Amino acid sequence: LGVPSGERPIAVAVTGKYIWVLFHPARLMRIVRQGEKVDVEMTVGHGDEQWSSFDVDPADGSVWVSSATKLALLHLSPTWTRETIPLKKVEGEGGFGRLLVAEDALYLMPTSAERQVWRVDRNGKVLDTHFPAKTKPAELAGSEVRDLDQFAGVGLLRDAEGHVVVRNFNTGKVLQADGKGGWSERPDIHWFDHAQGALSTVKGINVGG
Repeated sequence: LGVPSGERPIAVAVTGKYIWVLFHPARLMRIVRQGEKVDVEMTVGHGDEQWSSFDVDPADGSVWVSSATKLALLHLSPTWTRETIPLKKVEGEGGFGRLLVAEDALYLMPTSAERQVWRVDRNGKVLDTHFPAKTKPAELAGSEVRDLDQFAGVGLLRDAEGHVVVRNFNTGKVLQADGKGGWSERPDIHWFDHAQGALSTVKGINVGG
């Protein structure tokens, strides 16, 4: 497909006739499938950009891409034109590690902030922030955040019906966004927690290194 060998896929989405693939460090591919024909389009970042996550907007089919190093979002229209949307009244270093788009807003996880889930409108205005970080940004002392979930103490996810949910790793509870800045508990969702050590008790199966 014409992707350099040094790049690797980190995320994928399937919407209608399109297959989207995000490659590290900064390449987004759109594959159009129409019968036996496959058309490929790509857009790439500039300089040392590092794109971290993306999602397809349910409102119009456009695509939003987050950066791990910039407090701005890349917006790709359905006609493949691109626009950079800076976050308003937000200053500092860092970027975003995860992004989900819902009807009401964009949900982002910053890589270095006091609160770990931001709800942002499509013009870049931060509507509200939630969930205090497990580790304070000042305590990182410039170290690289290798596991965003463990730094944040929460994970930003989608349930089977497409709702935006957050899992609290400390309590194990799952909360669902209500689209107005609030969160309600979802006791019906249960995650298997590998930290309990159940996987390490399996014996006799050789799965390699």
